[in-house]
Amino acid sequence: MDIRQIATQYLEAKQYQQLVALHENAIEAEPKNSEYYWYLGLAYLLLEQEESAQITWLMGMSQVPDDQVAEAEQQLFDILCAEAERQEALEAYELAWAIRHHAQQVSPQNLDNILRLLWLAANHLNIFTLEDLQEHQLVDRLNSSEEKLDSKLLLKFIKWILEEFEFNPELLELLKASAPPVTPDEDYIDTLTLSACKLSSFKGNKVAAIQILSLCLEVDPNHLQVLATLAQNYEDIGKHFEAIELGEKCLNLSQNLLEKIHARRLLLRLLMGTGGHWHQATKILEQYLELLNQLGQMEAEDLATQPFEFTARSCNIPYWLPYCQDNLSENRDAQNRIAALCYYAAQKDKVKRNLNFIHPEAVQNQPIRLGFVAHTLRQHSVGWLARWFFQYYDLKKFQIYLYFHASEPDEFTRKWFTSRSFHGWSSTNPALIAEQVNKDQIDILVDLDSLTLDSTCEIMAWKPAPIQATWLGWDASGLPSIDYFIADPYVLPEDADQHYCEKIWRMPQTYIAVDGFEIGTPTRRRDHLDIPGDAIVYLSAQAGWKRHPDTIRLQLKILKEVKNSYLLIKGRTDAQFIKEFTYTLAEEEGVSPEQLRFLGSDASEYSHRANWRIADVVLDTYPYNGATTTLETLWMEVPVVTKVGQQFAARNSYGFLVNVGVTEGIAWTDEEYVEWGIRLGTDPALRRKVSLKLRASKHNSPLWNSKKFAQDMENAFEEMVQIYNRS
Repeated sequence: MDIRQIATQYLEAKQYQQLVALHENAIEAEPKNSEYYWYLGLAYLLLEQEESAQITWLMGMSQVPDDQVAEAEQQLFDILCAEAERQEALEAYELAWAIRHHAQQVSPQNLDNILRLLWLAANHLNIFTLEDLQEHQLVDRLNSSEEKLDSKLLLKFIKWILEEFEFNPELLELLKASAPPVTPDEDYIDTLTLSACKLSSFKGNKVAAIQILSLCLEVDPNHLQVLATLAQNYEDIGKHFEAIELGEKCLNLSQNLLEKIHARRLLLRLLMGTGGHWHQATKILEQYLELLNQLGQMEAEDLATQPFEFTARSCNIPYWLPYCQDNLSENRDAQNRIAALCYYAAQKDKVKRNLNFIHPEAVQNQPIRLGFVAHTLRQHSVGWLARWFFQYYDLKKFQIYLYFHASEPDEFTRKWFTSRSFHGWSSTNPALIAEQVNKDQIDILVDLDSLTLDSTCEIMAWKPAPIQATWLGWDASGLPSIDYFIADPYVLPEDADQHYCEKIWRMPQTYIAVDGFEIGTPTRRRDHLDIPGDAIVYLSAQAGWKRHPDTIRLQLKILKEVKNSYLLIKGRTDAQFIKEFTYTLAEEEGVSPEQLRFLGSDASEYSHRANWRIADVVLDTYPYNGATTTLETLWMEVPVVTKVGQQFAARNSYGFLVNVGVTEGIAWTDEEYVEWGIRLGTDPALRRKVSLKLRASKHNSPLWNSKKFAQDMENAFEEMVQIYNRS
């Protein structure tokens, strides 16, 4: 047999001593054959005799003529790399790393070997540090080398680094050096975009996300997903002009129906978010509604023939409709039709992913296994409100499982949620979350995100639990896989049932209760804002999306009729745009700009609430009311004026006011909204009366009785199980 064949057999059988003997004999017979020295040294290395291996290779190299040294080094390098690859396949990662380390000493400039060496250290041995990038000069070599690399391995390495380490300038340079040299690479863009989304959504690092996404645009300047994601991140950091420019570019580049809808949805968000582009937003809304209608008219089978991929993540396409119009029938019809298509797409995807969720014929678990899935169980409106149920639920009746659609829980989450749960599990992968829910044999899965996160909709569409409900996060998603939408008689009266696919589960009095809010030290004073001490101060504190121009006009009409009055406008908007827009409306209504004050954000939620008392009256938004902000207002004992509408988003404040026993400030028409604003502004006794009612409500209102609310929720969950078992 050929000596190389025999050597291969010894290697595969791990007969390294025989391998040594074989090549010692071969060298004795042919001392000038350098290949024998390479294999003999490899045999010593496999026997963990590194010094002998290096001496052997040096001896072999001394036999090589000067003009053949480069060829001999390449031969040794190839032998070592081949064995390293074989050891990797055997999952002998530490040995593979050691062999590649020696291969690097033979060929220090070989970039592919350096990459594989780093990947072994990172993914398999857990010994990688960012200093290794400098030590191996990876960025410099990527920039200067024309060597062809395994691009998929490079992307896996980059993805791993972005997930394991805080983003920094060094990593940005690595991403730049890794960019495809000639043509746009979809894998590269997808990897970086996903990492940017995680950095933005789960770690709050918008600046890093923008840097990564901008790099993707250098590779493909017309990539719609990158443009849209970058626009949203620009908006998040207050760069509204740049965001709108990108949104308009998406609009111009969109071709098929789904792209056109997404582009208008994005632009609608960006324009409304400034608080000052509602005229342009109205035009986009008309186009948006027309395209939504076209999509909603499709049958599920039609999706396969379309030039676009439709998935469960498209469930929140109609998200911005309730911000623009209070049309319960039209808004819910659009949502339900698209949710049905999403559900169909989810079932196909479920088969493709081999997600096989088996549900029991009857729920047998005692206590009941209650799961909550959310990315909002943190210092977010949902987190601030949901925490009270977790403090009071009956540990004997329920086991709580938490599925965090995020990175690791923060301190707030650990304090309020994980400490009272039976099980906490986090992932940014929807499929892994769904599989874990089913593995844990959850009886009732409660979605706290609803349409605020598309990937949570995906989890719910797969139906990993036998009973599924939506609570708290937003209006219902309309997915056929969700059984219940938890509400109350005020936010959704009985005539709303016809507009929902889910069964509306009405709690006896309120769909949320809290024991109150932590209050910090006030940081705003009237004299700091150049407002007289005896003035009447109105406050409107909502993001630009909720600041509909029709409602702003009503607020300005109130201001006009109340002498010595001021309106404080606070919330996430573009400072310049909202000022210009509101000043224009004020001029049209005959209100002096001197009566307007625009406030920036507070340092924390605690000071935000403490500063509420700077106001005499809070003016709610419409068609999208305040929710958490209204609860905070009532807790701070400040009167509220709200207009009641048809849709869920337009009835939150109404439900809260009824539950604290206050009817003053509840308006059913524009005229009543203005009348209540004027009355509460001009009648100090009426304001005191309302404030006293709010103070007294803290002792008897269901809105401030979380313990009783938790019991009502427990009763609801137990009844849901009974219904399931009967069916």
